Amino acid sequence: MAARMPGVLASFEHIDAATDAIKALKARGYTDLTVYTAAPNHEVEEALATPNSGVRRFTPIGGL
Repeated sequence: MAARMPGVLASFEHIDAATDAIKALKARGYTDLTVYTAAPNHEVEEALATPNSGVRRFTPIGGL
């Protein structure tokens, strides 16, 4: 039998509603969130508050 993974699936018409939901989930202690958007969105990134990857530093250095 496959193990079940708890989760929530939601679709929002407005980005403000999505960011409010993300913030509410984080306030309740849910830290492992995965969010999919059709295009990059800065409001969602801010609501998730994920740390920046170190790859950003190494990519320009490697390019030079």
